[in-house]
Amino acid sequence: MRIRGMSENLAAQKNLARVGRESRSSVRRLSSGVQISQAAEGAADLGVSQTMRADIRSMRVAQRNIQDGISMLNVAESALGEVTDKLTRMRELAVGSASEVMQADERIYNSNEYRDIIEDIDRVTRSAEFNGLSVTPGSNEVVQIQIGINEQGAQNRLKVRLYAAGSMAIGVGFTAVDTSLGAQKAIDLVDRAIDSVNTIRASHGAAQNQLGSALQNLETWTENTVEAESRIRDTDMAMETANLTRQQVFGQAGIAMISQARSSAQSAFQLLF
Repeated sequence: MRIRGMSENLAAQKNLARVGRESRSSVRRLSSGVQISQAAEGAADLGVSQTMRADIRSMRVAQRNIQDGISMLNVAESALGEVTDKLTRMRELAVGSASEVMQADERIYNSNEYRDIIEDIDRVTRSAEFNGLSVTPGSNEVVQIQIGINEQGAQNRLKVRLYAAGSMAIGVGFTAVDTSLGAQKAIDLVDRAIDSVNTIRASHGAAQNQLGSALQNLETWTENTVEAESRIRDTDMAMETANLTRQQVFGQAGIAMISQARSSAQSAFQLLF
């Protein structure tokens, strides 16, 4: 009977130790919010989760790249809008100076303002920068923006073209309105320059739309990946709370069984002696 009581005691202690381990595991999961924190708890799931986490962090960097690209084009658009306004004023001056009725003094005023505007166009285009990058460079350039999380492929890199928009690049650098004939020629060249700048702005607008679409797709992808990773890695609070309560009940029952086993052993000892 004594041996039997000792056996029951050992079995109860073994079960109580197991319940204790599971209870501590539940407490850790509930307190940390993490279902899997080490490979022993699920090597495959941990590996998948870590890969997803790396992808999520890369996606957020790619989103920032796209937002920087949109901001860069916004700076370019602001500069080109100013250039368009200046070209519009240049056309006004050219139309006025094209008339032979204009007095000599008035033509001089128009010519001086016209030249100042040409210099101002060059100033605006030279100073238009984003993060040290000229958005209206001296010659056309292509900027590649990393919009994906992998190395190659059109889905990962978007080419954005930046155009020269200085007075020489758009064809008004050598125009003048100091004579009626020169002003007449300037009208045609300024019109071409306006068309050229409008074409550049349209190209930038299309690139902004592409970047906006890429950003929306990436945000959706990130959201879905975060949700999937959370299902693998994060603790199910309701289930884990119920499991902890269950283990606590088992623990109390185990303690009661150990106490009963000891009581049985003492009773047997008293009968023998």
